[in-house]
Amino acid sequence: MVPIPQAHDIKAMGSLPRIFNGDRTRAKAFLTEFLGYLILNQGVPGFESPIRQVALALTLIKGEKVNLWVRNMIDTLRRLHPVHHNVPAVWEEFKQAFKDKFVDLTRELRARNQLEQLKFKYPNINEYIANFEDLIVHTGYNLASKEAINLFLKGFSKNRSLLDKVFMPPVLTAYGTMKRCLITIVKSMQLVNSIVQNAPDFQRFGNNNTQQHFQPRNPQPTKGFAPRQVTSSNAPPWMNNMAVPMDTSNCAHAPRQQGNQGGRAYGNTVQMDQGPPKQWLPRRCFTCNRVGHLACDCRAKNVQINSVINEPEDMSDVQTPITPEGILDNTLSMFDRLSEDMKDQFIQRYEGKSQDFQGV
Repeated sequence: MVPIPQAHDIKAMGSLPRIFNGDRTRAKAFLTEFLGYLILNQGVPGFESPIRQVALALTLIKGEKVNLWVRNMIDTLRRLHPVHHNVPAVWEEFKQAFKDKFVDLTRELRARNQLEQLKFKYPNINEYIANFEDLIVHTGYNLASKEAINLFLKGFSKNRSLLDKVFMPPVLTAYGTMKRCLITIVKSMQLVNSIVQNAPDFQRFGNNNTQQHFQPRNPQPTKGFAPRQVTSSNAPPWMNNMAVPMDTSNCAHAPRQQGNQGGRAYGNTVQMDQGPPKQWLPRRCFTCNRVGHLACDCRAKNVQINSVINEPEDMSDVQTPITPEGILDNTLSMFDRLSEDMKDQFIQRYEGKSQDFQGV
């Protein structure tokens, strides 16, 4: 590979880091910004000199908390030879002195404690990785080290199924490949769980044929779908899915059906206080009109029937058969049964007709 030639007329680029005033929470950030500025201006005349790099950094450190330290560092630089002492060790000693003076050492301890307690919560794999890498920077660990990888895997202690898949042959040892593998596994689990939740038929098929390994811890119901809820009660519809008071004692019984509703009552019936029991009238027989039995059990029934059968038939009202010889007798007998008024009307009627016939 052919290196790119360096330009001869290159000038300083970028903006200088913000002024550092002794705030310990910004000490590492200040060093990081300043190193980025130096890398950006590599090849610029003067930026390659370690003594000039330290002098430039001291111009960016200002404030009451740092004035004394800056004055001591400037006195040290003035005692250095500009040629013989202009070596990279000058910058390294300045960087270490800056860390010892201003970097918050307790922050590193806090970061390590947070790193020990950091746990992965499904399915927030990206959030876990981002928090882990931020804490690693504050603790000073190298991501490629075994300590960092062990701390990274320790966060998955409650998700052993993920670790089992990561350690399947071939075993991954690098942090980058391990991170990408975990991201792929978690995304696949999310896809499977979403399919199972949105397709009840697929879930039933999976339960009958293959075991589902990825089940959500707290599955949420699908929006727009609500299973029909019913209760085994003969209570009115407005009382569905509500607590219904029931009397489970031995004396509990269902109330009588009112009207012709047919069939028996199903479900639970609300037991209510109906007051004292009703006083029913004594049963009376419709045949003999006596109290104590019903008509179907009455003994006088057969006696009455036998007396009716043995009674002689009254033939007084039976009409004699009408024959040509008995027409006159029947007519006279019927005439005798008429009232006096009807007899007079009968006589007047037939007397008038007889007079009409005589005039003819």
